[in-house]
Amino acid sequence: MAGDFVCPKNKDKKLVFIAGGIGITPFRSIIKYLLDIKEKRDIVLFFSNYTPADVVYKDIFDQGERQLGIKTIYTVTNDPYPADWRGERGFVDEQMIKRTVPDYKERTFYLSGSHAMVVAFDGILQKMGVKKRQIKKDFFPGWFNLSSVSRINLLLALECLASLWRVLCIYVMLSGRQKKGLEINLYYAKQKVGLYRRGNRFVGSNFVFCFW
Repeated sequence: MAGDFVCPKNKDKKLVFIAGGIGITPFRSIIKYLLDIKEKRDIVLFFSNYTPADVVYKDIFDQGERQLGIKTIYTVTNDPYPADWRGERGFVDEQMIKRTVPDYKERTFYLSGSHAMVVAFDGILQKMGVKKRQIKKDFFPGWFNLSSVSRINLLLALECLASLWRVLCIYVMLSGRQKKGLEINLYYAKQKVGLYRRGNRFVGSNFVFCFW
């Protein structure tokens, strides 16, 4: 990871991660890395979801708790709550944080989720007396505000989509169904995606398909 959204070099610093929905992604990466290098950190993770079925990466977080002592607090917001639900209920708020993390003023907070969620928690934490320098933020409103890790993930997703588009173009070319509308799309693909023909091969930027 790069930028401010990384674990501090001082391994003794106590941390709190607060994630909503897709915002769990960077925390999954951090905890997986700590598991790989077997590095213990004092971390409390709040993971808020609409229903228990929305919880992801539970295997990794459970492993983090067993092997590294990382505490994960799951909460769901959809009422009525399942009868067998053993986690917290309702949104993460000031009372939940104070109750579950009594030493919260000594910790550095990492917030990840939607822009609205991150802004809301930033205000709540400062109101609770957490210093601004102890609050790290990562949200997903648009490309220019994405963290470097989020940008890399987005680029990988776009590359996968581009590869699928190339395969579709090749299929259409080989099937002989190059009608007028398709020819326009294929021309665009050749110009923008990097697909072109060399002899009896269609060549993309990352692969080569041959046919006879």
